[in-house]
Amino acid sequence: MYEKNLSLIYLVDDDSSFRHSLESALVSLGYQVKSFASADDFLKYQDIAWPAVLISDMRMPGVSGVELQEKLVDAALGIPIVFISGESTVGEVIRGFKQGAIDFIQKPFNMELLIQVLETSIEKQKVSLSKKYKLIVREERLARLTKRENETCLLMSKGYSNPKMAQELGLSIETVKQYKQNVYAKLELGDLSELIAFLHL
Repeated sequence: MYEKNLSLIYLVDDDSSFRHSLESALVSLGYQVKSFASADDFLKYQDIAWPAVLISDMRMPGVSGVELQEKLVDAALGIPIVFISGESTVGEVIRGFKQGAIDFIQKPFNMELLIQVLETSIEKQKVSLSKKYKLIVREERLARLTKRENETCLLMSKGYSNPKMAQELGLSIETVKQYKQNVYAKLELGDLSELIAFLHL
């Protein structure tokens, strides 16, 4: 039994029967699925969100799976792609992997294998997105500091004592203490260990 989740799956396949069958199976497992009958239909879609995985047939009328992948790469839309196909050449598979496909699964396939591939990719994206968010938060908070507070923050992270900071900055110890309080308050941190961890995300 798979745990319900809110992960997004984009499905592109010109075989309506297969597309509806796989969509129903994924929805029953808790995924949000948005399906498309062609690569062109997907390329027109403007509301792509992450974390997500694109499942695409390799062989389709018009724009093929690897051509779709190429267009997404050119557009800097780095959505992970899993190719599924009953008919594909070795060249197409190699091209897909060279362009960053996370896997190629041949029809008919084992559903458990597909889920494993999807979950591995989604988990990696969650970790990456979490790190990016933390970095954005860090930059936003650091921007709150004045020049003097930034200098104080740097010396704090190096383990300088109050008297040594006062000497280094040409300030009184009381002023240094106030700057330190400002640093903790503006960065929303409680102590030196949190500050060091925050600066080394």
